[in-house]
Amino acid sequence: MRILLILLLSIIACVSTLTGVILIVEPTGEILQLPQLIHSKQFNNYLIPGILLVVLVGGVSWTSIFINLTNNNKRFNWAIASGTISCIWIVIQVFTIPNFYWTHFIFLAISVMILLIAYQQKGKWLL
Repeated sequence: MRILLILLLSIIACVSTLTGVILIVEPTGEILQLPQLIHSKQFNNYLIPGILLVVLVGGVSWTSIFINLTNNNKRFNWAIASGTISCIWIVIQVFTIPNFYWTHFIFLAISVMILLIAYQQKGKWLL
């Protein structure tokens, strides 16, 4: 289970960091074929979301991977934080971006799996 947890965290970390960097480099979202932010009054382009994606989702995920590899006592707490931040990010993304993409389901499922595995490895269940 530990290897699966690290693998899932790696997927989230790599994709969020790469996507965030692309959004920082090209804040219009044309490279990723993203629509204009019609529903969002907070942002004119994808620059701030790209920075937040790299720092929050990517940064916490990379930190979680490193801490899980070093067998730190807080390793599952970091994985839970990473899964929670990823879930929140996807939900906000679904409500902010006017189009709905199939990748939202995949990354939400990966985030939930991270949460469930981390809780199971920690020895606590939600129920």
